[in-house]
Amino acid sequence: QKISVDWLRAFPFSECIRPLAPKYSWQTNTYLAHKTRVRVERKLRSLEGLLKNIDPNGSVHLSPAGPEIPAKTAAVADSMEQIQQLQSQYIHYQGRLMDLTRRLAWIEHIENNK
Repeated sequence: QKISVDWLRAFPFSECIRPLAPKYSWQTNTYLAHKTRVRVERKLRSLEGLLKNIDPNGSVHLSPAGPEIPAKTAAVADSMEQIQQLQSQYIHYQGRLMDLTRRLAWIEHIENNK
């Protein structure tokens, strides 16, 4: 059977050898999953540092000319709402990352005991 260039593009090498070397495929997929998990974990840590340095009860600086302009106060309130949403999303993603870590450890355990 002829193999066309389109067929090769549609089926990458890793997919072609999967039936021939299932253990290698599992190890490669597990490695890539850990690599992605580590990258996400690093991003979440840097986000955590940024979010912890924001004081949600911080005072708004008044200009020397007088009180804040109402539009600026509304912008600050919108920003604080966005920060609170980011903090809640951070907690959600941190939980999902922990679940992924447990699942990957379980998969590795199963693979190593085969």
